Amino acid sequence: MSASAKGERLDRVLAQHRLGTRSEVTKFIRQGRVKVDEVLVTDPSIRIGSAARVTVDDFLLEAPPVLVAWHKPMGVICTVDDPWGRKDLGTEVTEWLRRGLHPVGRLDADTSGLLLFSASGDLTQRLLHPKRRIEKQYRATLEGPLTPKAGLALTRQLEAGVETSLGVFRASGVKVNIEPPTVELVVTEGKNRMVRRMLANSGHPAASLMRLRFGNIMLGDLEEGECRPIPDDELAQLQGLTHRAHEEE
Repeated sequence: MSASAKGERLDRVLAQHRLGTRSEVTKFIRQGRVKVDEVLVTDPSIRIGSAARVTVDDFLLEAPPVLVAWHKPMGVICTVDDPWGRKDLGTEVTEWLRRGLHPVGRLDADTSGLLLFSASGDLTQRLLHPKRRIEKQYRATLEGPLTPKAGLALTRQLEAGVETSLGVFRASGVKVNIEPPTVELVVTEGKNRMVRRMLANSGHPAASLMRLRFGNIMLGDLEEGECRPIPDDELAQLQGLTHRAHEEE
C-alpha cells in the first residue's frame, strides 16, 4: 500500500474529490468502503502517496496531476480568497484547488503568464528553494521608446547586475527589441516584484510583464485563463533540474 509519512491524509484526499465533508468521508472510511492499493483501510488519518490507487465502493478515484500549468491573466490576485472581492485563485482555478493542488509561488496582480500548481509539497519546496536556482523567463513591454544604444546599455546593465532595495540582481539570456520596446530575460531568484524593480532601476520601467517559462515548462500557446496538466516526460525533466541543481551546490 502506498502509505507515506509525507503524503496526504486519506480523509482529506476524499474530501478534495468532493465525496463529502471531512466528517462524512470519515464515516464511510470507517464503514470499510475504501481501499488503498486493494487493501481495506478504516483509518481516516492514514497518509497516502500521490501514486496510491484509491477506490470507494470499488470505484477508482482519478488521481489529480502532479503539476498543472495555468496562464494567469492580469488582475488576478494570487491568494485563495480576497477579502475585497477581487478575482483570485479561489474564483479562477477552483477545480485544481479543490483537488488538492497549490500554487508554486505567485505572480503579482499586474503580471500575467505561467503559474504552476503542484500536488506535491516536496516538489514545490525544491522549485522555490533559492539554492536550486531554477530559471524563470519573463517578457516585459517597456514604457517609452528605446534606442539601439539604450537597448545595448540595458542589456549590459541587466547582465552585470542591478542594485535594488532588496539587493543586487542579475539576469541572463537578455534579448532586447527596439520596436516595440520589449525585453526578455531569465532570472533564478524570486524576490517580490524583482524583475519590475530591476527594469525600473535600469531606467526602463515595465508597462506590462509576462512569465514565459519556469524551468523547462513553457507557457507556449496556452490561452489566457487556460490550464494544462504537465505530462510525465516534462515533469521528469523538471524534477531532474531540481536534483541537478542540488548536486551542484
